[in-house]
Amino acid sequence: MRRESSEHGFTLIEVMVAVLLLVVALAGFVPFFLSGLDKASAARYKSAATNIARERMEEVRQLDYREIQEDGTDPTDPMNLSNRLGTTATLRGTTFTVSYVVESSTSGGGALKKVTITVDWPSPPAPSAAVISSLIHQQFLGPRGAQLELIKILPYGDILADPLGTPFPLLQGTAGNNNIRMRYHVAQADWDLVYDDINQPGMAKRNVYMRAGFLDDAGAFIPLGSLADDYKIDATYLTYTTGADGMVDDIFFQYDFDVTTVPDGYWTMQAVMFNEYDQPGNLWNLRIRVEVGAPDAPPTFEAQGQDDITMRLTWVPGSERDRESWVIGRMKQNSDGTWPDTYSPLITLPGTAASYTDVGEIGVTDPWGDSSTGTINYYGYQIYGIDIAGQAGSPASVTAQLPPPPRPPPPIPPARPPRPPPAPPPPRGRPRPPPQPATTSPSTTTTRATTPCWSRTPAERPSIPPLASRRTSRKQSPTCSPALTTSTWTAPGSHTSPSPCPA
Repeated sequence: MRRESSEHGFTLIEVMVAVLLLVVALAGFVPFFLSGLDKASAARYKSAATNIARERMEEVRQLDYREIQEDGTDPTDPMNLSNRLGTTATLRGTTFTVSYVVESSTSGGGALKKVTITVDWPSPPAPSAAVISSLIHQQFLGPRGAQLELIKILPYGDILADPLGTPFPLLQGTAGNNNIRMRYHVAQADWDLVYDDINQPGMAKRNVYMRAGFLDDAGAFIPLGSLADDYKIDATYLTYTTGADGMVDDIFFQYDFDVTTVPDGYWTMQAVMFNEYDQPGNLWNLRIRVEVGAPDAPPTFEAQGQDDITMRLTWVPGSERDRESWVIGRMKQNSDGTWPDTYSPLITLPGTAASYTDVGEIGVTDPWGDSSTGTINYYGYQIYGIDIAGQAGSPASVTAQLPPPPRPPPPIPPARPPRPPPAPPPPRGRPRPPPQPATTSPSTTTTRATTPCWSRTPAERPSIPPLASRRTSRKQSPTCSPALTTSTWTAPGSHTSPSPCPA
């Protein structure tokens, strides 16, 4: 009996149709793959171009501000960036093209420049140029210094290596003489800022100047130059030298000074030049050490007893900056009034100290005195400084007693005179007229005390004027009062003036 097979398959036509459909479907994705590969390649090229542009921009930043230029009207100018840095760069077998654009600002005196660097490459892939722009500011408008140099003037000055092992030069000199010469060299790129017409017959100095001085670690500054000139070292100190070809090869300020006017210690010598518009150049710093001698004695040294066992010492340090420590000694007066030959060491203090409190105990250790028993002891103190080179300076000394002398009572202030009584307040309103004295008639009159109006007889009462005249009379005589004390009459029933009292 024959069995039928259950296995089924594809015919050749079915397979060919399936393959054809698959090819048609995949053909639509091929452009996407090719586009992706092209974009990936372009991204790699642009990354390389960006790196090249950044490298060139860093090189531009290393140039002097006045050297950054790209004159399109004169492509052969050697100062152009295209000629100084080049217009091509090769990376991974591909040659990139570099172009430069420099734009100067129209404000701020041309103190700002915009530099644009563009880097592209030949296709394929299609280039998408890398562009980088940067603003570069001119930091210094005045002449810049290239070197600050110190030269000794023999036989008065000397410049040595620091025996303490620092890299800073050690300046020494004899007081009263210019013993050190300073030279501040002008950067060659700025020679035209200090001279007109370099290497020409009409070469002349511009109205420039410099300032220089010494700055200590605490910020104190000692300027060089004259106070009358506002410490300006003017163009009279500006000079130049020429080479064998007669061309200028160096321009510098030269100024001589006495280093002994600068206190001992470490200093930062500073110098800066200014153009004719008072705009500064760079600030040059040169670290130095000055050593003229041992520390000076404190110009002021005082001792003041505080109580039976406390002595307060205060002093004013000298001007030297290299003082390392203070040494204080003490001695006690002998009972016969003489003093010992030497001071006993008391304490060593840091060179920055300016006071010390010496405390003892009565009858045991110095210093002490006893005010309750009247015991007085006298003490002497000495102080001197030691610098970083180990040189001991001149001493200062002072004496004081314990217990301290009694302080005089404060003076009694003088008695003050009594204050005068206050003035009466000014009257308010209109001032009243003074009372008028009573008048008498040339005829025979009788003056008597005025009786109240209601006690008089009808014949004695004054006649009452009409109402209108009474109103007028009251306006003219506002001081009418029924309290009138006296009245002058010529005869009963008649009077010389109207009565102020109503009938």
